[in-house]
Amino acid sequence: MRLSLVSLVPAGVLASLVLLAGSARAHLSLTSPPPRTDLLKQGPCGAGPADPRGPTVATFKPGEKIVVTWNEFVDHPGHFRIALDPDGQDDFFEPASFDDVSGGPGVIVDGIFDKNGGDYSLEIELPNIECDSCVLQVIQVMTDKKPYGDGNDLYYQCADIAIVGEMVGTTGEPGSTGPDTTGDPGPTTDPASTTDPATSGASDPSAGQTGTTGEPGTSTGDPTTGAPTEGTGSAGATTGENTGTTSAGDTSTGEPTTGPGPACGDGTVDAGEDCDDGADNADDASCTSACKMAACGDGQVQAGVEGCDDGNQVDDDACSDACALASCGDGEVQAGEACDDGNQSLTDECLSTCVLASCGDGALQAGVELCDDGNPDEADACLNSCVPAKCGDAVVQAGVEECDDANAEETDACLASCKSAKCGDAVVQGGVEECDDGNIDNTDGCTTTCTAPKSCLAVQVAFPGATDGVYLVDPDGAEGTPGFQVFCDMTTAGGGWTLLERSPFGGLTIGKALYNDVPVNVDDPKATRHRLAKPMMTALRDVSTDMRLDCRGQDYLLTAATNLFNGQGGPNTCFNWTKVLYKEAQLKGNKVMNKTICTWHVGTSEGCAGAWHIDEAAQNQYGCGLMNYPWKGVAVVSPSADTFATDAATFDGLSPVHDCHKNSASRWILVR
Repeated sequence: MRLSLVSLVPAGVLASLVLLAGSARAHLSLTSPPPRTDLLKQGPCGAGPADPRGPTVATFKPGEKIVVTWNEFVDHPGHFRIALDPDGQDDFFEPASFDDVSGGPGVIVDGIFDKNGGDYSLEIELPNIECDSCVLQVIQVMTDKKPYGDGNDLYYQCADIAIVGEMVGTTGEPGSTGPDTTGDPGPTTDPASTTDPATSGASDPSAGQTGTTGEPGTSTGDPTTGAPTEGTGSAGATTGENTGTTSAGDTSTGEPTTGPGPACGDGTVDAGEDCDDGADNADDASCTSACKMAACGDGQVQAGVEGCDDGNQVDDDACSDACALASCGDGEVQAGEACDDGNQSLTDECLSTCVLASCGDGALQAGVELCDDGNPDEADACLNSCVPAKCGDAVVQAGVEECDDANAEETDACLASCKSAKCGDAVVQGGVEECDDGNIDNTDGCTTTCTAPKSCLAVQVAFPGATDGVYLVDPDGAEGTPGFQVFCDMTTAGGGWTLLERSPFGGLTIGKALYNDVPVNVDDPKATRHRLAKPMMTALRDVSTDMRLDCRGQDYLLTAATNLFNGQGGPNTCFNWTKVLYKEAQLKGNKVMNKTICTWHVGTSEGCAGAWHIDEAAQNQYGCGLMNYPWKGVAVVSPSADTFATDAATFDGLSPVHDCHKNSASRWILVR
């Protein structure tokens, strides 16, 4: 059932809204009557349509005025609405749009203004009904969650209430509430008679009441008409037509009354009077003792309104024609004033002290002065000419400038900002600094000593405590190509290694000869698959001495950095090999030093055994002419499985397995 509260709430009885100070927290929370739940987002009551009635029920009387309070935790622009469903929650409906405040069936108050968050308090009048399963709903309409209707525009809170007791309008003991009961019109006083409020029954609060008198009560509701009812009314304020019957205490006779004649001060405005406040008439009041309205120029000073009143219209004497005491700022130049422009501005030609503005008065005159410190000191920030001191005027301002050489040269000892040049000032000093980025970050390509590292080794030399991580290096210096980010291994074999390639075992293996330009995730040196572009690798090779290949275990190769692109220019076949002198080479605990080993360079993705492949059983074949089994004179790994790559065509099956052939392996190629 949909209840229209328009028929239940008396016209004009909405509410007085009291906005209470409160701290904003988050969205909407009904505080009184107590809410069913603290959930908000699913209508009609915050927890969805199947949300059952809760255990807490607030009980009220029919027609009772109650105060509804809630808190807007997080402010959203919009408005609030209060509604009532007398038999559950199935009749609540949502507004048609953001700006729909048209109310409707069940709506008690709509369009309650949002005050930017905090606590709200609203007095409403409950309908004159009884119900034991009423639900009171408060909704928040948020106009900043467009478009409307997407399920994100409303928050809901409900209180389970009951309205029980005697409804307004039923008869009962004296003091009960109900509609006015008036009867058919009875005899009235003579229309020609004068009805004095002090004696006339027409002014008696019970006028229009039929029946015997009773104890005072309160009647509410619309008047009803019908035959008079004996003994059913209550003596009190009623509305309706005059029935001619008097109530207890009525002494009206309907005859004219007489009294004293009109006079100023009797509280009644008579002919010839502007006003009459009775005993409150006074010459300094709004109504004078002569019953005239007080006015500027009447020669009498109205308290709290006029500062003076000399009864004339002269504007440059001690009392202006606006009845204000003459003073600086009133817009009139009085004796002793050099000017008076009627404002409090200190930046125009006339100061608020009514003195003409001048350089040295301590007030900055807009459009005329650039500064004005009110003193004759030429060594401070404002000169005597009201021009500010500035860097470049060849005068060192105490406490402001460190130097002032009167030039804009940034590469000498004094910057154009009049600061002494130093590392960290973000200005590169010619012939002194390689870089200066003005920060203390040693990973961004410019160290705190104002040097630009060319490699990870340069970073380590400058800062021995540097740790593994991403650093910006510039191998060819400021005059070459821009620097770029690399991963620095500051741990392995003494640290200072710059990573060129990181290639994981298995399907993500890069598997290309190093002399091929195959950049992979260049901008992410920490990526699982990472390989610098060939120009970057070339620049780093040229500033490095050693090259290292390892798979993050004990197996590794150490050779000269110049061997990085071995095989370049050779045959585009799997027989592309070179003799490589290894400073150190270790496989499964077998370590050799200064050993020349025949090494193949083409990767498996290129159809060969693997990028950087060593076949210990083929050292005396294919023209290599070396002794087989360079590690220890006998086989160390499975046949053809000693490739130092994670893309080997043949994987080692002998325990312990070659580090590069383990499932968790990742081959790193580094230079230092």
